[in-house]
Amino acid sequence: MSFSQATKFSLSIITLTFLASVVFPAGVAQAYDPSKAGGDAWANDFCPDPTDTEQKIADAMWFTAPDGSSNLTVIEGQNQNVPITIHFYATYCKDWPGGYTNGAKDLRAHLQPSGVNKLSSSPGTVTYGPKTTGNGVRSTWGPQVYGGTLNVAGLGTGTYEFCTWFETTTTWSAASFTPSPNFCFNINITRIIPWTTSANSLVGVNFTPPNVNSWNAKPTDMLYWRHSISAANGTAPPLNFAIGKSGFSGANVWGNGAAANNNFPTGTPSSIASGSSYSIGWGANRPEYSTYRVVASDGGRTLCQSVSWGPTAWNNGAWSASNPACVTVPFNYNLTPTVRGVSGVGTVGGSIDSVIPDVVNDVPGNTAGTTDSPAVDWEMRRIEVAPGGSIPMTVQSNGSSPCAHYGNNCINPVKGSGNRTFNPGSAQPALPTLNGETIRADTPVGTQICYTLSVRPYSQANGNWRHSIPACIRVSKQPKIQ
Repeated sequence: MSFSQATKFSLSIITLTFLASVVFPAGVAQAYDPSKAGGDAWANDFCPDPTDTEQKIADAMWFTAPDGSSNLTVIEGQNQNVPITIHFYATYCKDWPGGYTNGAKDLRAHLQPSGVNKLSSSPGTVTYGPKTTGNGVRSTWGPQVYGGTLNVAGLGTGTYEFCTWFETTTTWSAASFTPSPNFCFNINITRIIPWTTSANSLVGVNFTPPNVNSWNAKPTDMLYWRHSISAANGTAPPLNFAIGKSGFSGANVWGNGAAANNNFPTGTPSSIASGSSYSIGWGANRPEYSTYRVVASDGGRTLCQSVSWGPTAWNNGAWSASNPACVTVPFNYNLTPTVRGVSGVGTVGGSIDSVIPDVVNDVPGNTAGTTDSPAVDWEMRRIEVAPGGSIPMTVQSNGSSPCAHYGNNCINPVKGSGNRTFNPGSAQPALPTLNGETIRADTPVGTQICYTLSVRPYSQANGNWRHSIPACIRVSKQPKIQ
């Protein structure tokens, strides 16, 4: 209103009322001018004549966000009564006889053109004092600051112009009032949808749809993964995602023939509606890395996939990851050592060639699928059995070392040893063949020269040594040539 619209009134409780206008287009809405809404320039406009004998009072009131800015942030779905800070400033012309009495004030904020009051909480009592300026004719109070809440229900994101004015206890109608620019100010309302996301990863085996996050599997089994990113509390914007894996061998091949590597798919799905999911993997989007055929070299491995995505929520730009969905491939191996290429009779001073050690990995029945073994110890020995002596001639398993098991004259150093894995079937690569073994000239006739191979542990169920059947020759004299 123009200041000329201020009215006379008796010493009584004053009703202060806000008028809120419609949303202005960008660049059109007026911002409040604190120098006029709460300062001497405004008071001078209101009381231009120091000899004016008319008793008049005018109050300026505006509100801001709690941080003093004109920006209010509203989280959708939460309390729509947002905190505000109310600023109050008063001036009057001509001293009041007896001073001014403080009291409860009915503060209102009306949204034009509806006229609906939007102030849900106000101070209740406005204090006039202490007087900050005064020249005997004009006096001012404030500014005073009070807390309140504004009901922003129905107000979307946008810039709103609010206008305030002073009125006496006589109620004016909004239709009869033209707000003064001195009392107008902008409030920017930003509505935020508090969307959140979560994700899970599932795996299935042998045409069982992904439905759990852990399985056991064996070689030849087919595995299936599926990952889902879900939104809640509002529609999530497009999200980045990546599929992570662990436990897989770089030499393995996916069920669809794609070479296994670390270049898993990344991408940006479309927006995800609240209560909906975006699925990746078997039977869904980007299925190319969702199936895998278990191979023997996966023995002892835990094969996992998970999905990482980001941002995680409206107020969290960081990435999160699902709990991994994993398949464990237990070791399932059974090692039997053998030695071949040595048999018959040898002569004193002669040589022994082509001693061939091997380890066969074969689980009887093979119902669970044979896997590679872990790295196990192997040891090849030369045992010399004196004439008339004996040596164990069957495959045996026990806790005895090779020399202790076979007894007799266990020749040092060992003929071969190491620590390695053994694939199903015969050892690949093969163990080294032994050549150029000599039969000493002082070897007693009738001595058995034997070669043995032992491995430990020979099974995932037993940590003992397993000892081969010895491969032996019997020493005889070199025949004389006439």
